[in-house]
Amino acid sequence: MAGLRQWSLPLSGWTVAELVQSEFAIVPTQGNAQALPYPDAIFDGAYLVATLGEVPDKDATLSELHRVVRPGGRLAVGEGQPDPHLVRFPVLRDRAMAAGFDFEQRVGSQLGYVARFRKT
Repeated sequence: MAGLRQWSLPLSGWTVAELVQSEFAIVPTQGNAQALPYPDAIFDGAYLVATLGEVPDKDATLSELHRVVRPGGRLAVGEGQPDPHLVRFPVLRDRAMAAGFDFEQRVGSQLGYVARFRKT
């Protein structure tokens, strides 16, 4: 995706403990997507892949993501077939914009896509 700093994390062979202690500072946290256990504007960005359709209150989840992403930060959402709970792009775009994100870009097809939004 243009405009995103891209890097890959070689997860193969890593344990959760190794990731937590790594330079990537990954801290696995279990929580409620509709009430995230983080302070406001703490993250540079967030991403969901085949997740939003599984959440009961999608609007509350997008509002929470808006709350924890810093101004100028990004949200990337990926959806694809054959997920029976796939969130269609027009629905996602409308909901993300209602939560306060600005739409930036969509790549993909009717079978799957990644959409990028920015918090203003």
